[in-house]
Amino acid sequence: LVAGQQVEVDWHKRDRYGRVVGKIIAGVRDVNLAQVRAGMAWWYRKYANEQSPVDQRLYKDAEAKAKQASVGLWSGKNPIP
Repeated sequence: LVAGQQVEVDWHKRDRYGRVVGKIIAGVRDVNLAQVRAGMAWWYRKYANEQSPVDQRLYKDAEAKAKQASVGLWSGKNPIP
């Protein structure tokens, strides 16, 4: 999704290991959301309260649609995070 592209990272915190936690943006595209839509990533509900209300809704809907369509990791019988 981002090979050969310049990206921005919208972040506001580091996790307990010092890693940056944020949203990857390529142009105007939310790459994290694109991965959830494609069934290639989980929406981590534990940290949903750190997202904007708009992002919470977008990510929740994207995961539900990917799950319903059985795409990516949702194509397995019992996907485990």
